[in-house]
Amino acid sequence: MNWITTITRGAQLEANLKEGCSTISKSLNGEAPDLIFVFFTPHFRNGSRQLVESIRAYWPKTAIAGCTALGIIGVEEEIEQRPAISLAAAVLPGVELKVTYIDLKHLPDDDAPPDSWRKVLNLSHWGLAEFVILADPFTSSLEALLSGLDYAWPANAKVGGLASGGGEIGSNVLLENDRIHRDGAVVIAMRGNVKIDVVVAQGCRPIGDPLAVSCSNGSLLLELDGKPPVEYLRNLLPRLSDYDRNLLSGSLFMGIQMDELNDEPGSGDYLIRNLLGVDYQSGALDVGCSLHEGQIVQFHLRDKLTSVEDLKIRMDTYCSQHNVSEARGALLFSCMGRGQSLYGIPNHDTSMFAEYMGTLPLAGFFCNGEIGPVAQTSYIHGYTSSFGIFRPNA
Repeated sequence: MNWITTITRGAQLEANLKEGCSTISKSLNGEAPDLIFVFFTPHFRNGSRQLVESIRAYWPKTAIAGCTALGIIGVEEEIEQRPAISLAAAVLPGVELKVTYIDLKHLPDDDAPPDSWRKVLNLSHWGLAEFVILADPFTSSLEALLSGLDYAWPANAKVGGLASGGGEIGSNVLLENDRIHRDGAVVIAMRGNVKIDVVVAQGCRPIGDPLAVSCSNGSLLLELDGKPPVEYLRNLLPRLSDYDRNLLSGSLFMGIQMDELNDEPGSGDYLIRNLLGVDYQSGALDVGCSLHEGQIVQFHLRDKLTSVEDLKIRMDTYCSQHNVSEARGALLFSCMGRGQSLYGIPNHDTSMFAEYMGTLPLAGFFCNGEIGPVAQTSYIHGYTSSFGIFRPNA
């Protein structure tokens, strides 16, 4: 397995692609990659057809997947608000792969068997598969697709991101081989000699105590341990530092424990969700996620220091459990709310990744939502960095 990644800058599409494809071709000694990921800023949106044709001129039979991106990611490099293209070329011996476009308006029913989901992806005989998902943020039913993939392939990785750089329906681009789409999702499925390890850094830390949901209605949280959640927050305030109290107004989130059998959940065991609204009269909160009675939740805060520490913890954990030398390449799907606007410096997450993984080829983009697991279930996240690390399947 061999990965090559490169970033090209500037507003000239043809020059960028010539430089990027030529660099990859030389690095591979003329060998054709099996798969090309291409992430490109909105400056090149109207040149999507030319982009695909230029790649095809180098590699007529290589699978292609990609999308528009507000910012571009490479090895120790994050380019924001400037024209750029990120290319990742993978030579995957012993790997079978398929790139498939999914119209999310026509998915199997919730009670459909796993075979129905395999047929949607033309993977009827694939008992095992690793997945990368690129999707349009304005298309509904993406959560249903992730649930279906988990149902049909519960033990396999799913990682990816939502295209960015377009502010309205139809303004983002997805690439599926030679086809260009403005909605739906592109699913890259792989099986054989490949394994994707997923590292999800949500960048939040818990405050207060874990509490049980005692009354809820859908995403509306009515009571925690028998009391309105706003009342709990008022009582929590005196226990917080001045720094944390200042964060409450704009950086307060809800963490939902996803593994109910885990008696000692850590920060990475909670699914982080935005607080979408508050009813001060009743003391209820809208947490943007369906809840049920008895579920354990805990308030969380997010800031620069917490994001730094959380990513360190996730990478420490990954490196303690894996042989880093086996990794061959990686993709990073990072939230548009991270990057320089969060850290105040450029290239933070990619530089930290390099501290742990060395010069491992890395490509990716800043997303409108990031895909990755919590407690073995796939979700769409916000404010998250989701890494997919590729290695041969031992």
